[in-house]
Amino acid sequence: MTLAQSYPPSFQDLWEVQGDIRGCRMVIEATQAEVFDNTELYAKPANQIGTFPGGTYVFLTGVFRKFDGTTAVQVYTFNEAWFENEDTQANFRPLGAQHFPQPVGWVDARKLTPCY
Repeated sequence: MTLAQSYPPSFQDLWEVQGDIRGCRMVIEATQAEVFDNTELYAKPANQIGTFPGGTYVFLTGVFRKFDGTTAVQVYTFNEAWFENEDTQANFRPLGAQHFPQPVGWVDARKLTPCY
């Protein structure tokens, strides 16, 4: 059995952009980003697991999926207190190896902008 045969077809349309792994994004200030536990986002509203308010910083896993014309991006967060300095994207580093990212879920890519 090949890897492609061992998963349902819905998993074959995921892709990874290695240059986006650990990339910082911010939820657009004037909006909010609903967080879902799967890539179908708005098609399955019962799977919404939370909401990020505008201005929330998130980080990309580099995994994306297009579904129903929307690009779902997989994101995670860190506890804000773990950052050395939040002035620029370059300074987003967790304080010490004992701190781990918090897995979150999938959000609509249109709700995110690069960190500044």
